[in-house]
Amino acid sequence: MPATQSIPTAAILRIRRANPSDLADIRRLQAASLRGSARRLHGEEVIESLIPRIGAFDEELVADGTFFIAEIEGEAVACGGWSMREPSFMGSEIEMPTTAGAVDVPHVHGVFVHPLFIRYGIGSTLLERLDSDLRAQGFARARVAATLAAEGFFAERGWRRQGAVFGALDGGLIFVAMGMEKRFASDLKLAA
Repeated sequence: MPATQSIPTAAILRIRRANPSDLADIRRLQAASLRGSARRLHGEEVIESLIPRIGAFDEELVADGTFFIAEIEGEAVACGGWSMREPSFMGSEIEMPTTAGAVDVPHVHGVFVHPLFIRYGIGSTLLERLDSDLRAQGFARARVAATLAAEGFFAERGWRRQGAVFGALDGGLIFVAMGMEKRFASDLKLAA
């Protein structure tokens, strides 16, 4: 596992719930992150076709109060959230691999860190906040469709691979992600 640097001591990381005024920052973070880290594994053409699909960000996540922004000195450096809806880039004809009893399991969405802020522990801190929020809502597990570049990040934090997920993009291109699941605690009731 690559070393994690520490955020400069003068900088304070703040994680807060996103609001509608953050939508432009969310789209900017997603595009920068995909171009900075995922392009190498997915290819430039696939990433450039994916960005507009992700750019049609599910604004209901913000309205639901389940999407977060990580800021340093007021600048958005990471984002991510969760909902009961499958990722919007997948389209309704594509489903995540399922495990027994995986009905009504929440999905983690849009976990992106700006490339200049990777390896500072910001993504880990944000994911811990999502885990905590999900547990507080009574969920014992969640699912994510991770980019190939983020698959290792999630696996290192207790997420288990469930199988490949495919999303159809314009021009006949296919986006491949890894469907993953995490169980938070054995004492919580699993979603039915």
